[in-house]
Amino acid sequence: MTINQLRQYRKLKGRLLLLIAECDELILRSKVGDGTPSRSGVPSNTVAHAAEEREKKQKDIDSLEERLQAVERYVSECEEYYGTMLKMHYIEGKTWTAIAMIQGGNNTKDGIRISCHRYVKNNP
Repeated sequence: MTINQLRQYRKLKGRLLLLIAECDELILRSKVGDGTPSRSGVPSNTVAHAAEEREKKQKDIDSLEERLQAVERYVSECEEYYGTMLKMHYIEGKTWTAIAMIQGGNNTKDGIRISCHRYVKNNP
């Protein structure tokens, strides 16, 4: 695992939620149709087209879920101290400053960040 892969987590999570919503919309449209007639009088959003689009989106969803699970698995397998901080920052979105305050002691945001980056570099 790399820092860049960890940084991508929240962006990937957002993309996943968007794809799921789009897939749900396609399912609804295929059941009800969008009501737009084509030249032949048949609705333009055919069930076959919706199923094809849904299949493409499902492949993207599966790929994103695999990448997200890889990050979550990595963080859960880290030493408790680092795993907690990595989870707070990369998965939950807390700032390094907030994490330093939670950890207490003489920890600074830069000290926490550098320590976590060093841990990830040495434990790929």
